[in-house]
This record gives sequence, structure tokens and C-alpha cells, in this order.
Amino acid sequence: LDLGCRALDCCVQLRVVVHLYNAMSKAGCMEENIPLLEMLMTATQKISRVWKAGVPTCKFLPGYYLALGARLDGSAGRLQALGAEKISPVFRRCALEDFCDLDFAYPADGTPGDPLETVLSEIRRSFETDKWVGSNLAALGIHLMTVQEEMVIKLGWSEKVLAMERQLLSHEVGSRRAQKVDEFTGPRVAVRAVLVPPLLLGCEPGLVERQQLAQVQGVGGAAGQAPPRADTKGSRRKKAGRKGGSGTVAQMLAERVSVAGEGNE
Repeated sequence: LDLGCRALDCCVQLRVVVHLYNAMSKAGCMEENIPLLEMLMTATQKISRVWKAGVPTCKFLPGYYLALGARLDGSAGRLQALGAEKISPVFRRCALEDFCDLDFAYPADGTPGDPLETVLSEIRRSFETDKWVGSNLAALGIHLMTVQEEMVIKLGWSEKVLAMERQLLSHEVGSRRAQKVDEFTGPRVAVRAVLVPPLLLGCEPGLVERQQLAQVQGVGGAAGQAPPRADTKGSRRKKAGRKGGSGTVAQMLAERVSVAGEGNE
């Protein structure tokens, strides 16, 4: 279970996918919920290493960077691994024998409680609520990693990823030591760097409307006239166009992750 949980997010692929899914869901790009990703959202929503400041409804990109270890002042931090003790109640209770949070106090009537019964009851409850037990987490982790690569190909961003990888390996973007980039991790880091920021920024509420308003104000000011009213129909059309990349990714998530969910049951 511990190895499976680590493989599930060994290249932060779990964090990438749930952050993308959350942002696209909030932006209305998802035509329907994806059961597997809904399960992952529910299972991780209280894990600070995945959602450092809680599940965001806006400012998706800063929330994503915090999950990768960035500090609030914007400086680089240390990425913390996602082990089984952080996400699996069964692993915590049975493998680590961690029961320090249980209440062994006497009941309200003052009669002595039974610590053994309390522990056994908590172990039973952990098996009933743990969503990770019985799942092929290693296979799911590989699939989530593959989905990211397919997103890049579908969006036509393969050349951008190759260019980013060359920059990372040649010290042009930060330092290899700070980025912890080598010939093995470089492609994974490059995929994340190219794929995630534009998609999360594209899901920000009101982004297109603000950009259009700034544009029409600039045109009106240059002509010495009052800025025209924003074309709301055009705004909606641009908004739909803005969601093109996110919509493509949303469709791919619906197709590919749903297949993974069926095979993971």
C-alpha cells in the first residue's frame, strides 16, 4: 500500500491531474463529473500536500505552485512526497499503529471504557472508509502520467516541451540542482511546466472579460472617445474559444481517466 501510494504521485502526476480537474470543473469545462477523479478529489481534499490552502475556487495556479512546495513569498521550497501515511487510514492504523488521536476517556456515565474495543472499532472503520485499499495504485499512477503526455500531444505542444527540456538541462531556467532535474526527470518537469500554467490560467473566472475590457478601453482612449460597451455576445464567444484548450483536455480526461477507473475497480 505504501509503495502504491508513492507510485501514484511519484512525479506529482496525481497533484497535476486533480488541480487541472478542479480548475476545469470550476470553469464549467467539464460536461459531466468523472467518478474516478471525484473520488481522488474527495480522498485528497484534506491533504495539505495536495491542497496547501484548501481546494481553490479561483487563483488556481498559485494553489498549484503551493502544492509543489512553493512558499507564500513566491520563493522555491521543497517538494514533499505523498506517502501512504498521508492518504490511507488503513496504513496509518494497521502499519504504523498510530492511534494517538483517539479518545480513550471514560464515557459520560463514568464507567471505564475498553481501549481494545476502541482500537478495533477504529481499525474496522478505517477499512470501511479507506478508498485506496484494493486499488492498483501503481497502475493508476502510470496512467495519470501518460494522460499528461497525451494532453501535450493533443494540444500540439510537443515542440514547446522539448524546448523547455533543453532549457532545463542547460541551466537556462534556474539551476539543475535547484530544479532537481536530470535526464530522467527533465521530460516530466518540462511537461508540467508547459502544460499546467496556461490551462490553469485559462480557467480563471472573468479573465476573458477583463482582457476584452482593457482592449476596448485602450482603443477608445487612443481615439479620444468614450470606450464602447463590451460586446457580451462576443465575450461569450471568446470565452468559449478560451476554453478550447481546457475543453480538449477536459474531453481527454473524461475519456482516458474514465477507462482507467473502470480497469482499476
